[in-house]
Amino acid sequence: MSFKKGPFFICFLVLLFGMIFAKSAISGGRKMSLQWKLGYEHYSYAYEEPGVMQNRANFDGAVFSVTYRRYLMLRLEGRWAKAKVDYSSSSSAKIKNIDDRMYELRGLFGYNFYLHNSIVTPFVGYAYRYLNDDSENMYSTAGEIGYDRESNYYYSPIGLEFISYLDKNWIIGSTVEYDYLWHGIQYSYLGYVPGYWDIKNKQYHGYGARISFLLARKINRSAYLGIEPFYRYWRIEDSRIDVDPAGRKLMEPYNRTTELGIQLFIMF
Repeated sequence: MSFKKGPFFICFLVLLFGMIFAKSAISGGRKMSLQWKLGYEHYSYAYEEPGVMQNRANFDGAVFSVTYRRYLMLRLEGRWAKAKVDYSSSSSAKIKNIDDRMYELRGLFGYNFYLHNSIVTPFVGYAYRYLNDDSENMYSTAGEIGYDRESNYYYSPIGLEFISYLDKNWIIGSTVEYDYLWHGIQYSYLGYVPGYWDIKNKQYHGYGARISFLLARKINRSAYLGIEPFYRYWRIEDSRIDVDPAGRKLMEPYNRTTELGIQLFIMF
């Protein structure tokens, strides 16, 4: 499955579709309820191709979201982060301080169920995750040359959000989510190495999952300061095989990604 318009266009369509159906919820002169969230996140990152290699790092980055909430929940959210990554292979070859950067953009659409002082929101959406791992012109301790690699995931979050207002000052919440992978595309820029070519591998089998817990305290009339521990996971199966001009059959092997960390944010 391919979306040639790109992730930003798809997220825009998700929000536009939701706004059409939100018309009845904001009719009669009632104002939309908008909530902004801005913050910082830090997480431990581990990427593993079992029996082949692994990457490990600590990422730091920024997060944002804007949420409309009345009967419907519409949300646009994103994050950006970077790190210095340490690579090691099954043969004990190592490369340290590889520049990695990532960003993710998500559009979510859900319906709110109000229960006393709590809100339960099942949601779906569409999202794009990008990761760049750039070891071009770097050599491992075994003399292996690195290369620039781009990872692209196109997926749909399917989840449940719970928020409870304990009193006038405190909010607690949690989110559980399953991520359905539509497809992934991996670009391996090997073409700068004599005798090699750039490779494009497509992935069609895999999934992700995430869980988070939220605690926030009111700091003035309209703002909350909060903390949100989280865990994110990806499991992606072997990609399709790409054959380069030299006849080499290359694929992106089965891999796992885990991200365990924490967000600090202000919500208003």
